[in-house]
Amino acid sequence: MAIFISGATSFVGAYVSDWLLRNSDHELAVLVSTDDYDEGVAELWRPLQLHMSPELFQRSLERICFIGGDLARPRLGISDSNHDWLISNAESVLHDPAARTGTEQRSGMTHKLNGTLAAVQLARAIQEDHPLRR
Repeated sequence: MAIFISGATSFVGAYVSDWLLRNSDHELAVLVSTDDYDEGVAELWRPLQLHMSPELFQRSLERICFIGGDLARPRLGISDSNHDWLISNAESVLHDPAARTGTEQRSGMTHKLNGTLAAVQLARAIQEDHPLRR
C-alpha cells in the first residue's frame, strides 16, 4: 500500500517524504506537476537534496510512484487511471496546501482551498474502497 503525498515537493512535504523513505517500507505516491517520469524525478529531487544523498535518492526511487497533477485543478488534475490506482492502493493521504504550483502562485488562496477539498474527496473515495490508515 502507498502513502499519497500531495505536497512532496514543498519544504515540509520533502521532510516528510525523506522521513518516510528512511523509516518505513511504504511506497510513496507523490503528486508532481508532470506526467513525464524523468521530469517528476527532477522535480522531487530539488527539495529532497536538502535531506538525502543522491545515492539514497536513487535507491528510494523504486518505492516512489509519480502522479502527474496540479493542486489547482479539479481532482488535483490527476488522470482517471492514476485516480483509480490511488483509490485502490493508497492507505493514507497527506495533503500539504502550502505546496506551490505555477497556477497556484498566480491564483492564491482559492486554489489552496480547492486543492484541499479535492484531497478530502480523494480520501473519502479511498475510505469507501478500504480503510484509511491514520
